[in-house]
Amino acid sequence: MTTFPWMLLYDRFLLLLGMIAGLLVLLITFGIGVDVTVRAVTGQGLSWLIDLAEYAMLGVTFIGAPWVLRRGGHVAVEIAVMYLPRALREVVRRLVCLLGAFICGALAWAGVLATATAYTRGSLIFKALVFPEWWILVIMPISLTLCAIEFLRQAAVPLERAIYHDDTHESSV
Repeated sequence: MTTFPWMLLYDRFLLLLGMIAGLLVLLITFGIGVDVTVRAVTGQGLSWLIDLAEYAMLGVTFIGAPWVLRRGGHVAVEIAVMYLPRALREVVRRLVCLLGAFICGALAWAGVLATATAYTRGSLIFKALVFPEWWILVIMPISLTLCAIEFLRQAAVPLERAIYHDDTHESSV
């Protein structure tokens, strides 16, 4: 299968999302350490830092999901499928990818509606930090759309190239 230049850009974009998710994990870890230290020294923690960590964990999940799917790192139960004849296994794999794309697309659409509703209503999140709710919601439809694209992409390739554990082109990024 020919690799198109725009697909290489898309792959690099997903790699960037994976790196951002990793950076967020690092920042969460550092932030919690700072909060524990401040709490030990002053007797009072930084509540806003805990809120940021919570939202960053949501970000890690949704920002990293398309990259994880691209790498074949998602959960897959293959015990029944691996005993099927090769041709049937290919059909099942592609159908599962199409089902995944449909589910992600439907959830992305629900996310768009929820984000639009939060935006038009002016909904706010009130915790230690106060900000518009749509700031948190907007990542979900974007991520789920990218996951739907990746499922469609995997449905379009033969079984031999369906899981991208080696990603040899990523090492040149």
